[in-house]
Amino acid sequence: MKTKAMLFCMFIIFILISGCGKSEPKEYVSKEGGYKFTGPAGWHLDDEGDNTLVIKRGNNKLIETLSMQLEDSPEQLGSLSEEELFEKIKSHTIDIADAYCSDAGIENKSVNSAYKTQLSGLPAYRIQAEGYANGLGATAVVDIIVGYDISKANVYLFASQIEKSEYADVMTDLDAVISSYQVIQ
Repeated sequence: MKTKAMLFCMFIIFILISGCGKSEPKEYVSKEGGYKFTGPAGWHLDDEGDNTLVIKRGNNKLIETLSMQLEDSPEQLGSLSEEELFEKIKSHTIDIADAYCSDAGIENKSVNSAYKTQLSGLPAYRIQAEGYANGLGATAVVDIIVGYDISKANVYLFASQIEKSEYADVMTDLDAVISSYQVIQ
C-alpha cells in the first residue's frame, strides 16, 4: 500500500514539474484583416473586430493589431520612389502614434526612437515613445509599427502599450509577436 501511495505521489510531482497546466503560445488570426501572429504564452484575446485583434496579459500589457485600406491605389504607391514611400510611411506612422496616444490618454509623449523596419517583409516604420498613461496611472511605453502592402494598398498596424516598469520583461514577447506577424491571403 505504501508503495502505491509513494508511486502516486511521485507521479503527481512529475506532472507538476513537467509543466502540466502551463499555457503555450497561441496563434491569432484575423481573416478579415488578412494577417496572423503568434501571441506569447499567458496572453489572451481581449477584443476582436472586423480587422482588429487585441491581446492582453494582466491589466498593464496590451497589443493591438489591425489592417485597413489606404486611400492611395496600388498604382499610386508603386509609382513612389523608395525614399518617397518611406517618407509617406513615416508620416502616416507619426500621425497614427499621435492619435493612438491621444485615444489611450497618454500625456507628455516623448519619442525614444523612430526608424525604418519591416513587418512581415513589408516596408514599415517603427516609433517607440513613452508618456504618462492615465488609464494605467503610470508611465507607459508605446511601440507602433506601420507596414504598407503596396500591391493591395493596405496598411498593417501593430501597437503595444505597456507600463514602463514592465517593458523590459515583455520585450522578448513583443519581438516574438512582431517576428511571427504574417500577412495572409
